[in-house]
Amino acid sequence: RAKRALADADARATEILADARRQGQEIVERAQKIAEQEANRIREEAHAQAEQIAQQNISRIQQEANRARTDLSRLVVDLSIDAATRVVGRSVNNDDNRRLVEQFVTASSDQARNN
Repeated sequence: RAKRALADADARATEILADARRQGQEIVERAQKIAEQEANRIREEAHAQAEQIAQQNISRIQQEANRARTDLSRLVVDLSIDAATRVVGRSVNNDDNRRLVEQFVTASSDQARNN
């Protein structure tokens, strides 16, 4: 009878130990799954932030390029008016000169972009 009780206790202990191992494995698997999900979330968030920063930088570069083109066009207009005034020897209607030079610069810019 004692042997039977000991065998039953041993079987029960083996069962409890197997159940504990199974529960431990389930806990580890859940923790790994949660860690993987969190890593994916962090990775996606970092990717989205990097994309946003890249788009902001592209936009900023485009704005600076446009500003530089505008400044360059103004400089060309001013230099052209100054050169025309020196050639003519006097300032003919400055507004007309500016308008004509701006039209020329715009046409030249359009032609340069098309080529």
